[in-house]
Amino acid sequence: MTPTHAAGPDGSIRLASATRADIAVDVVAVVVLGILGIVGFRLAYGGTDYLLAGIVGVTIGTAIGLVGAVRRVGAVIVTSWLVAAYFAFSGMALHSLATAAVLPNAAVLRAAASGPIWGWAELITTLAPVGDTAKLLAVPYVAATLATAYTISVARRTSSSFFLALGPISLVAISILFGTSTPAALLTQGLGTAVILFGWLAIRRRGSRSNAVAAAGRSRLVGGVLMLTLAGIVSATVGGSIPGADHRARYVLRDQAEPPFDPRDYASPLAGYRHYSDHRGSNL
Repeated sequence: MTPTHAAGPDGSIRLASATRADIAVDVVAVVVLGILGIVGFRLAYGGTDYLLAGIVGVTIGTAIGLVGAVRRVGAVIVTSWLVAAYFAFSGMALHSLATAAVLPNAAVLRAAASGPIWGWAELITTLAPVGDTAKLLAVPYVAATLATAYTISVARRTSSSFFLALGPISLVAISILFGTSTPAALLTQGLGTAVILFGWLAIRRRGSRSNAVAAAGRSRLVGGVLMLTLAGIVSATVGGSIPGADHRARYVLRDQAEPPFDPRDYASPLAGYRHYSDHRGSNL
């Protein structure tokens, strides 16, 4: 989508209304795709704290990536903005340790700093659901921040569909790899991401063509959405009945890591206490 410009009353150059509409479409698509990507963490975390952390990350990444792209700021400056905002709003994402559940403090900053480094390993070696541990909530927080910042930056700086799709697809892949062997939202995440992503790419391609080609693009978009919807319905209803469908294990990192020690898997040493005493008390 090539930006268009118009001269303002004072002679300055401003974005035309069509470009503002394009930006709005990009922002909505990035936010929806970011939330759909975070949903895959649901069974690994349980509750809704992971979703709150992810939404905060989506908001930060989208806002900073958009501002950087509009102002044509370099990657180094955008990265510094992201780091600053990541810690500034960490109290909202890791609210279990925050002051008044919003303001960051020393404990929140430590968790926000160590989470992206050590939280990944602890997440896959901790029995699910892991709950609202602040260090572990930093995983969806930082993943959503980086993925959405990358996606909106590519959307506003280039016209490449391939590099644009890498952001949402990577976020979905991360949520699957660090999730559980049981899908958290197979239909919602899979079909929803496909429909929004392909629809967004089609709208972007249509915006740079003539009206006649745009009409054909709309027809292809509608047809593609219908096909994806039909495929999702079929997979949700009869997908499990396809021969071999139930023999394919879902690959997650949790199954490849050595599980933590669980005392419930071993007999208690207290079970042998009765051998050191009898009912008359003569063998104490």
